[in-house]
Order: sequence, then structure tokens, then C-alpha cells
Amino acid sequence: MNAPGNTILTGRHVLIAVLAFFGLIIAVNGVFIVLALQSWSGLSTDDAYRRGLTHNETLRQAETQRALGWQARADLVPLADGRARLSIVFTDRADAPVDGLVVTGQLRRPSREDADRAVALTSQGSGHYSADVDLPLRGQWDLHLRADSPDGKTFLLEDRLWLK
Repeated sequence: MNAPGNTILTGRHVLIAVLAFFGLIIAVNGVFIVLALQSWSGLSTDDAYRRGLTHNETLRQAETQRALGWQARADLVPLADGRARLSIVFTDRADAPVDGLVVTGQLRRPSREDADRAVALTSQGSGHYSADVDLPLRGQWDLHLRADSPDGKTFLLEDRLWLK
């Protein structure tokens, strides 16, 4: 006989516990799937197939840039007014400054497409270029930059920067 207050674990109790456990797991996974699908598309480009077709041109551009011998160092520094200063220094193979460039590009947030910012840098002399940018978030930013010289040379830069 059962003493008062003791319950017997039956097959029905075990079934209810197992169903409740797996029901909770499925519900949590469902919430995570919905949040993931609503927050980011996962695409880094809208037309990956066409970009893949031009891959050989991309390789030629990279070889031309390597032969050019330019170097670029980028930095992203917070300012007191809540904005950030993007600074880039261009040098040639002999470590001499490269001036006279038209420098444009984008700062992209890796996880949020709505935070991307276009940038146009102005020359500060001696190969230094800078722009003040209103960035809504701290953390990682991807810099995609194009520098064009008056004689038709093009330098492309992709770099990951960190705004503290």
C-alpha cells in the first residue's frame, strides 16, 4: 500500500515529462529560427552568380594593384561628439606618400545592413586622407574603399576596423 503523500511514477508521468521537455526544446528553437530569419538575410551580395562570372576580372585587378605597390593603413577613432574619424594613409613601394587621390567607399556593419555609411575622404596632405562619419554603433565595421589617381590607377581596399 502507498503511504499518504507518496506518488507512483507511472508510464503516463514519464510520457508527459518527455513530451513537455521536447515541446520546450522545439518552442525555443522555433523562436530562434524566427528571430534569425527576421534579423539578417545572410546574403553578402545580392547577385553572387554574376559576381562569380567576373572572378577572372577581379583576379586581374588584384594583380594590377599588387604591381602598383601601394600600401594603405586605415584607422577608425571615436571623436568627442559621438562621431568617428576614418583616417587612411597611402604610401607607394618606396614608402613615399601618395597624394592627389579621389577616395570614396563605404563603412558596412557586418551584421546590420541598415547601419551602412557612405564615406568620401578628403586629402590632408602627405598621403593622409580622412572623413568624419556618424556611426550609430560601436564595434566591428567593414571598410570597402576605392582610391582613384588622376592618371587612371585604382586601388581597392577592404579592411575590418574596430570602433571602441
